[in-house]
Amino acid sequence: MRAVVVRKVGGPEVIEVLEVPTPEPGPLQVRIKVVAAALNPADAAVWAGFFGSLDGMEHAGLGLDAAGTIEAIGPGVLLEVGTAVIAFDAAVLRPTKAQAEFLVVDLNSLAPAPEGMDPTLAATIPLNAMTASQALDHLPLRPRDTLLVTGAAGAVGGFAVELARTRGVRIVAQGRNEDQQFLRDRGATWFVSRDEELVLSNENGKLRLAAVKRP
Repeated sequence: MRAVVVRKVGGPEVIEVLEVPTPEPGPLQVRIKVVAAALNPADAAVWAGFFGSLDGMEHAGLGLDAAGTIEAIGPGVLLEVGTAVIAFDAAVLRPTKAQAEFLVVDLNSLAPAPEGMDPTLAATIPLNAMTASQALDHLPLRPRDTLLVTGAAGAVGGFAVELARTRGVRIVAQGRNEDQQFLRDRGATWFVSRDEELVLSNENGKLRLAAVKRP
């Protein structure tokens, strides 16, 4: 199979496409025929050596998340071949990863692909959604709490708005003026333009957030 890899640390110029053996799924693993794979800052960190030296590795694959269909299953897997899925390949330094014709991942790294969604869009879900979810998990949020999400129409911010709303949290979403309807459709309670300055004040022991037009 073809796979996107790097064999040395450097810039984008070190990226190569190689012919490598097709991986076989082990117990509780599946092999996905990749239709689309995302490109993330973490991939740049791999080829730049941020996650460590590539010494001792013939090559390191790129790509953390992908969309495709199950092409083969390992022992203990009850899913059907041909099922559309999205996957998150959390291991950073592996010989091949999501940017390849085939990807082998553990069963707990899969989710059903959103029905009817273009695989190119579906491949952007795993890392962005997990980042938003994990960030929210670190906040002591309760229903009816208010949360400010800046960059709310971005890849991570959009998921943060939707996921926080499912937890009963009220959202102040900050974004571009043209994103207002999009954010309200995602569940934002209030919208603030990024062209406005956010000012936090304390009035009689109560915190108050106000938007002020920039001069």
